Amino acid sequence: MVLDTKDKLIQKLVVAGVLSSDEIRAALAGYCLIVDDDEDSLFISQKIVGKMGFLTHTARNGAEALAEIEKKLPQLILLDWNMPSMSGLEFIKRLKQIRYGSQIPIIMCTGESEAKKVREALASGVKGYLVKPFSEGEVVKQLEYLKIRP
Repeated sequence: MVLDTKDKLIQKLVVAGVLSSDEIRAALAGYCLIVDDDEDSLFISQKIVGKMGFLTHTARNGAEALAEIEKKLPQLILLDWNMPSMSGLEFIKRLKQIRYGSQIPIIMCTGESEAKKVREALASGVKGYLVKPFSEGEVVKQLEYLKIRP
């Protein structure tokens, strides 16, 4: 069995007695911020990316998400388009003003399925686009295509 670099590092640190394997995995895991005002969507998205190995944090609107990003930059953002007080597109504009914010890959997860909306989201800088309801397989395909893994 060939181990990837992360697994080799975990193995060395466990053998050295530095931390437990669970503590090390938690420290090295990818962090995904899920931004959506719908509780069901948050739950489903969190379950999918959590199963893939990401640590997750949720925000119910753009302002909460920006506050969270000020504390810790995520490796990935799953973002709803239609939210109260700040749309997904407005969130993206504000995110780009934060140091390194423009480098965080965003996958728009929305009920908006019109081609015009997809083009608008892609033009704003999102790297992927999923129409709700989406499946676990669709999320996995997007992340594989973008070469994002926890």
